[in-house]
Amino acid sequence: MDISSKLGMNLTTNMIDALWSNDTQNRAKRTRRENYYDSKHDILDRDEKYGDGKSKGNIVTNWIGHIVDEHTGTISPYQVSSEDDLMVEAVKEYAQIMDDNFIGSKDIDNRRNAYLFGYGIEVHSFDAEKGQVVIKNYPSNEWLIQRDSDGDIALAIRWVSLPEYSIYNQEVLIEEIELISVYTKTGYVHMEKNGDNWTITEENQHFYGKVPVIQWRVDENASGLVSDALIKQNDEYNETDSANGDSVKIDVDSILKLTGIDSVWATENETIIREKRMIPLPDGGDAEYMSRTFDTARIQDRLDRTRKHIHIMGKVPDVANVVGASGATSGIALKLLFSPMQRNSESVISFLKQSVADRVSLINAMWAKLNKPILEDYTITIQFVMPVNRIEEWQNIGALNGIVSKKTMLELLTDITDPEVEFAKLEDQLANMPEEESPETQAMQGEQEQIAIESKAVNFEEVIGEMMENLSTAVVDFMISSGAVDRIIKEKTSAT
Repeated sequence: MDISSKLGMNLTTNMIDALWSNDTQNRAKRTRRENYYDSKHDILDRDEKYGDGKSKGNIVTNWIGHIVDEHTGTISPYQVSSEDDLMVEAVKEYAQIMDDNFIGSKDIDNRRNAYLFGYGIEVHSFDAEKGQVVIKNYPSNEWLIQRDSDGDIALAIRWVSLPEYSIYNQEVLIEEIELISVYTKTGYVHMEKNGDNWTITEENQHFYGKVPVIQWRVDENASGLVSDALIKQNDEYNETDSANGDSVKIDVDSILKLTGIDSVWATENETIIREKRMIPLPDGGDAEYMSRTFDTARIQDRLDRTRKHIHIMGKVPDVANVVGASGATSGIALKLLFSPMQRNSESVISFLKQSVADRVSLINAMWAKLNKPILEDYTITIQFVMPVNRIEEWQNIGALNGIVSKKTMLELLTDITDPEVEFAKLEDQLANMPEEESPETQAMQGEQEQIAIESKAVNFEEVIGEMMENLSTAVVDFMISSGAVDRIIKEKTSAT
């Protein structure tokens, strides 16, 4: 079937089928990476057993998931801004589209997929009824991306199989169906494939001027961070760790060796021996546990070495060795430990910025048709989030006082998210404080306050004297009026 009419490219369904088939090996690699990220490692498929028939441990430590999540989480949210006053409305429109499409979480998914599979996928369209830009992201393994000689996306194919009893177009499928979508710079075609039959369900041209699909990459070849070599290192760790656990179990579950005991009697009394932990031994009889010893030092050395290789190849520090129990690692030590990760992120960020620019370009194409402001002269900000010792920062920032400006000091503190706003608050606070008086004025005020204090002290003595004099007079008057003086005189007279 010829599907070239809306695509502006010579394409047939046979060509689409051949392109998809040729990418089978790459999809298999991506599926393997997805399995390892989801902890479905090769060791789980083994059916190894002990001598007694019990299954071996088959322990999984998911270093692949750890490495991908660490890299994903150390990139800050993508910010698009402009200092051009004419771009204010355009920036607001862009921010609204980001909110409407919950882009914050989708950016994390696209970045994680780029690290894991090599790329994440984002598709743009326009909902004419709602008048909104619609942005969706899809699993990477559903897509095949072809680029032209200039490195631009020329063809994007999505191929997904829906098993029976899936919901499609509000109906339950009674048999498996395959959905194929093809995007080019001029149009798109949506098709269904049932067996050898292809059916076009929708086809149209668009006005983007480019394929409305963004391939989020972290490197030029869209290979991602998880290599086959790294997966093998994870396998090595799993196998060594699992063998170590199996050895411990075998050692703990030792075999009881009986000498001079009738085997029939031992079998019949197995439960009693196990529960009572007592064995009646005849003369010359003996009982002892048989256990095998293993070199734990060699196993631990192998685990440590493999763990180190995993972190070097994954370009992440071993967090257990960084933070420790107290989290008191200095800022310099943290920077050194995270420097491989930071250097890798510098390259990653350049590719992420290109994808953000592609997103803006697609949105601009829609805005141009709707006579909305075009976002031009903008800045894309993406940063690597370096772990810091915040207490150390605040304790030492004061040492820069008098060397750099307060604004620079605020910029150096990682807890200050917006130094400009914080500096404006500081200036406003200083402006509203009372003016500091000169040393001469302060000295004069001090002398006046001292004189006032001394004056108050003198006046206080005078007041006390007057109070004592008035108090004595009042006491005498009270004694006379109450007759107390007459009684005292009479008592003195009669006594004499």
